[in-house]
Amino acid sequence: MLGIDGSPASLAAFDFALDEAALRGGILTVLCCWADCGSSSWPDPLPFVDSHALREGAEARFREVASQLARRHPDVPVTTEFVTERPQRALIDSAKDATLLVLGNRGIESPACLLLGPVTQTALLKAWCPVAVTPPSS
Repeated sequence: MLGIDGSPASLAAFDFALDEAALRGGILTVLCCWADCGSSSWPDPLPFVDSHALREGAEARFREVASQLARRHPDVPVTTEFVTERPQRALIDSAKDATLLVLGNRGIESPACLLLGPVTQTALLKAWCPVAVTPPSS
C-alpha cells in the first residue's frame, strides 16, 4: 500500500513501493486522500470555486500520474483509490491487511523544517503493518 499526495517525497515513494511489490510478487494499491474545499469541514470556504470540478480534476491527475509511474514495472498490478477522507485515518484503515505501507517523509502541506510530516508520524505510530518512509529523490 502506498499513500501519495503529489509531493516529491510521495512520488519517490512510488518508485520504492513498485520495486517492493515487484520483489514480493504482490500488487500495489495507491491511495490519495482529497480534502473537499467546499465542505463544511474546510476551514475557509473558497468563493466562486466549483469544488466538484476541482475534485474531478485532482482525481484525474492522480490516476494519470499513477498510471505513468506504474509503467516502470508493467508486471506489477497497480490499483488506485481516491477518497475524501483524512489521510491519517484512510491510510491506517486501508493498510490493515497490507504487507507494507510506503510513504514519503513529508507531504505537500508539511513545512521543510519537519523531518517527518504529520501523516507519516501517525502511520509510524498506528499502522498495523511495517511502514517504509522514503525521502524525496535528489
